[in-house]
Amino acid sequence: MRRMLQSLLAGRFKLVIHRETREMPVDFLTVGKNGARLQEQKEGQPAPAPPPSFRGLFLTTKMDHFIAFISSAGHIDRPVLDKTGLGGAYYFLLPFSGDRDDDIKIAVEDAFGLKFESRKAQVDVFTIDHVERPSAN
Repeated sequence: MRRMLQSLLAGRFKLVIHRETREMPVDFLTVGKNGARLQEQKEGQPAPAPPPSFRGLFLTTKMDHFIAFISSAGHIDRPVLDKTGLGGAYYFLLPFSGDRDDDIKIAVEDAFGLKFESRKAQVDVFTIDHVERPSAN
């Protein structure tokens, strides 16, 4: 699917990109000093249901997918790198309204015993070398 999209963008918009590595500000997601407060999903065990009046995020997934989800929601303004060392699948029950005024980082730290640490790191980025307006159909 990704290759098809790249081909479509290259053909329609004459898009030319390249990948490079840059040092930039990132957030490392680490385990807090008192340890993580996450419940690991055991194989074959069904996920618990959220409380009836629950408003927020509820996922059962691995840490890298959780990070991708909260990063793509637009509430985090820099790349987040997983430095937790947690490899299993976990239940993420996060009270969060999704409003811009809410701070997802504080919510994650409070709910799960994880910590965001601001650092600089080498990150792969895509750079646009050329793009054109599409021609009329």
